[in-house]
Amino acid sequence: MRWILGSAKKDFGFFVLPGLAALAFVTAFPQLASHSILYMIVAVGFIESGHVYTTFWRTYFHREERNSSMIYLVVPLVIFTVFAIWMYFGRVGLWSFVAYANIFHHIRQYYGFNRWYQGLNRRFAIGSDLFLYALCSLPILAYHFKPGAIGGYYSDHDLLLLPSALIFQVITISYAVTWVAWTFFEIREARASGPEWNRIISVAVPGVMYGVCFFNGHDVGTILTPLVISHGVAYFGVMGDSLTRTQKSRFPTFLRALGVVIATAVVAGGFEFYSEDNWIDFQDAGPGGSFVVALVTGIYLVPLFSHFIFDARIWRRKHREADLVFDTLKP
Repeated sequence: MRWILGSAKKDFGFFVLPGLAALAFVTAFPQLASHSILYMIVAVGFIESGHVYTTFWRTYFHREERNSSMIYLVVPLVIFTVFAIWMYFGRVGLWSFVAYANIFHHIRQYYGFNRWYQGLNRRFAIGSDLFLYALCSLPILAYHFKPGAIGGYYSDHDLLLLPSALIFQVITISYAVTWVAWTFFEIREARASGPEWNRIISVAVPGVMYGVCFFNGHDVGTILTPLVISHGVAYFGVMGDSLTRTQKSRFPTFLRALGVVIATAVVAGGFEFYSEDNWIDFQDAGPGGSFVVALVTGIYLVPLFSHFIFDARIWRRKHREADLVFDTLKP
């Protein structure tokens, strides 16, 4: 059995335990998770906001990659222009778009890990991909119809909520049926080729986390923080590992790479967390906004959406460093 970071211990340490530990924490201490400023700074500031900036070590801080494409010049300019204009001429829907883009990005990371394990196992199972999407998406969909759900993260109403107890119940049952179907699918797969525990875990863990968070959570602290901790810490792991593979002279050991990655996240994430409280206007409004606020918002969203777009490039199997990063061609 092969693992993304080279061992089951590392994969569990970065991909499984952080999210489950955060989930256990918010379940056991929901009030503390909802109101602790320190917890929010660590989860939302250092981990969620901070991990975005660690992408720079594979892009702008990596000369060969930086010079390999005009995308690294064009993309930030386009992102800044689009969001600055959107903010200035009518910010309605802007923060909803940012929220849903984040949700999509998080699920795509889980999908990427699932496909990565399939590559390491040298056996692809499209059913695994479909079940992963279903087990993550159904709780999110159900939440949109959950009576009493809150729709705010950036602004007061990012999510498009349509409370309906009946629809919520139907989706909840569908989620439970999906778990049963996935179980039978994995039993069939195990009989055919033996249990692929790495791939199985990559579906089960996010499925459980999304289910517990969106069905049982009641605010940002109990719904989103376990998910952002799971996402961000996993990214620290794969980024640190990839730096040792692609820039060996600069990062000869995983611990050194990981230290740089975490330090980048703490400094940049802390600054962004501060800026969100002091400089960014998250409320929707009509046209005729402040020119300065529009410029600041455009700048604020450049790292996040550059991270989304650059991730889609540097983690592809067709990327120029893919053989080093994924290590799937070796026996």
